[in-house]
Amino acid sequence: MLQDQDIAQSVSEIWGAMLGLDIQTISKTQDRSHDQMTGLISIAGVWPCQVRLICSRTLACALTSIMFDTETHDLVDEDVEDAFRELTNMIGGSVKAMMPEPCTLSLPTIDATPGPSAPNPRHALTFACQGDAFKVEVHPTVV
Repeated sequence: MLQDQDIAQSVSEIWGAMLGLDIQTISKTQDRSHDQMTGLISIAGVWPCQVRLICSRTLACALTSIMFDTETHDLVDEDVEDAFRELTNMIGGSVKAMMPEPCTLSLPTIDATPGPSAPNPRHALTFACQGDAFKVEVHPTVV
C-alpha cells in the first residue's frame, strides 16, 4: 500500500541524487499561482493514478539550472520543461515501483496553465526547497 512517508523518502532521495539538495516535508499548503508548472504522469494498472509535481516556474528554473549546471538566465523554456518532465518521470517511476504489478507508466507531460489544483488527491505532500515549496500529489484516476 502506498504511504506518504514512502513517497516523501523517494522524492527526497531523487532530489539528493539528481540535484544535490536536501528537502523537508512541510505542512504548508501550496496554492496554484500564475507562474505555476505542473508535471503529470499516469500509472495504469491495479490502482490507476496520476502523479503530479507542482511548483513555481521560478523554482523549476532553479532546479533546471542545477541539473544542467548553467545559469538560469541562459535557460530557454524547452530546457525547463525537459528538466521538469524528467523530475516528474523519476517521481512517477518511483511511485510505480511501490504499486502492485502489473502496472505501466505513461510519458510525462507539462501543464503550465494556472488554475485550481485537482480536488481530492489520495496523497499530497509539500516540500521546502531553495526557499520555495513544491508539491507532489497522487490522484486516483477513473478507468
